[in-house]
Amino acid sequence: MQTFVRAIAAGLCLLVSACLTPTSLEDRPFNVGLSREFEADVAHTSIAAIAALRAQSLPVKTQHSADNARVIRFERRTDDQGWGEIGRLIVAPVDVDTTRVTVAYQNRFRPQRTRLTEAEFAAAYFGDLETALARQ
Repeated sequence: MQTFVRAIAAGLCLLVSACLTPTSLEDRPFNVGLSREFEADVAHTSIAAIAALRAQSLPVKTQHSADNARVIRFERRTDDQGWGEIGRLIVAPVDVDTTRVTVAYQNRFRPQRTRLTEAEFAAAYFGDLETALARQ
């Protein structure tokens, strides 16, 4: 009986975690999240932004242009380490040689303690982005 209850509880947790989708981040305004400016044009920064996601083993789910910015969504699926995460990058020009990158990131299951907070993720991601820009 206890095994049955655990199986039902695990199934319900999977259903709850599936409710948080990349689309929920898409509805947020572009200025929501943590931002940092980089001294590089938007084309080079966009390429480096994707390279930095790859450095963290985060697959790009979608990318498109909107309001003079590049919108990149990424997602880590549920695995044996946790319930997964979702995120969105906004890569927008400030001027010809400066680009602002804004990160919105969250765990699929908010009480999950094994994954990073948005601030922790952004700090690590921006470091990887700087490295990717330096390699170009």
